Amino acid sequence: MVASRLSTITASNAHSHRSTRADMGRHRLADLDTANRLRVNHITNQIQRSPFAFQIGFAHVFANDADGQQLNAPQKRDQGDERREAGHHSAEQHRFTLDVNVAGTLQMCLAALPYLKQSRSPRVLNMSSASALYGVPHLASYSASKFAVRGLTEALDLEWRRHGIRVQDLMPPFVNTGMVNKQTFEAPVVRRMGVKLSADDVARAAFDTLQGDPRVHVPVGLPFRFTVLLEKVVPQRATRALMAWLSRD
Repeated sequence: MVASRLSTITASNAHSHRSTRADMGRHRLADLDTANRLRVNHITNQIQRSPFAFQIGFAHVFANDADGQQLNAPQKRDQGDERREAGHHSAEQHRFTLDVNVAGTLQMCLAALPYLKQSRSPRVLNMSSASALYGVPHLASYSASKFAVRGLTEALDLEWRRHGIRVQDLMPPFVNTGMVNKQTFEAPVVRRMGVKLSADDVARAAFDTLQGDPRVHVPVGLPFRFTVLLEKVVPQRATRALMAWLSRD
C-alpha cells in the first residue's frame, strides 16, 4: 500500500497560479485523517481560530483535495495471468478509497460550512476526476468514489446557494503524483493514456477556476476537455467502447 488516509490542509493568499503551490507548501496547516469526523472538526476549528486564518481569509476559498487509492501488486488468478479486477482488491482497499474520497470530502465540506457562511463570496473546490465520466475497469471503487464527489458537488452547489456559496470540482485525468507513480500495479488505462498532467497543471486549473469559471465541473487538460465535449454528442455506447479498448488486457 502506498497511499495514506492523511490529507494536508493548506491555505494560500497567492495572486497567481505560479505562486499557489509554493505558498501552499509554506502555509501547511495540518495533516489529518479526513475520514475521522471528530478530528476534521477539531482541526478545522483550530485553524479558523488561529491568527494565520485572519491573514489569509481561511474560509473564503476551501480547496478540498481528499484523494486516495490503493493498488497492490496483482494477485495471479492463474499462472501467467496478472490481471487485476475489482474482485481481486480486498474489501479493506475498497473501503479505504471510499472513506477518503467520499466520506472525507463530505466531512471536510461540512466542517468548513459554518466558516464559509461567514465569508464574502465563499467557494468550495472539490477534487473529482476524469474517472467520473465513465466507470474505469481496474479502478472500480476509485471511479465510483469520484462519481460520488461529482454528485455531491452538484447537490451542494444548489443546496448552499442560499448561503451564497459556490461549489465546484476539478476533473483531471491521471496526474504525476505519488498516488499514481508509486503504485505497484499499473492499470491498463493508465498505461495506454499515459500520465501527462503535473501537480502544477492542476494548481493552474484550480486558480483559473477560482477566477470566476461558471462551470460546476471543470475538466483539466485539453485532451480530456475534448473527450467531455465528444461525450455530449456521441452515443454513450461509443464512450463505453472507448473505455473497453483503453482498459483491455
